Amino acid sequence: MRAGAGVHQVVDGLGDGALGNVFAIQRITAENTTLKQRVRQLTTDNRTLEERLKAARSNLRFQDRRVAGLEVKLVDPTAITRPRRPNSSEPAAWPPDPAARPCRRTTGSRHESAFGGRELSGMTGRF
Repeated sequence: MRAGAGVHQVVDGLGDGALGNVFAIQRITAENTTLKQRVRQLTTDNRTLEERLKAARSNLRFQDRRVAGLEVKLVDPTAITRPRRPNSSEPAAWPPDPAARPCRRTTGSRHESAFGGRELSGMTGRF
């Protein structure tokens, strides 16, 4: 047989037993390819489901903590914890004193402080 012979010419040159083996090998190869694709798909699906399960467990833990906190408030409203000062063992004043907080310049209108001294309504030009 010549080197460039087609598959059908090679198969024709084989006996009946060898021909069955060729078809069996082709069938097994095709089935193997199909199974490899299925394994890849199942692996991807499994990874997706694991990520969703992880997120659901995280959400459940958050909700459990939230429900527990609400139950404590429902049973004993005085059990609400107050934030502590960073370098003190005493609780901070609650609610915090707004005068003690630093804030930005309060002179002029709200638009002036927010937009660097310009009135929003007076702004003209191209945008």
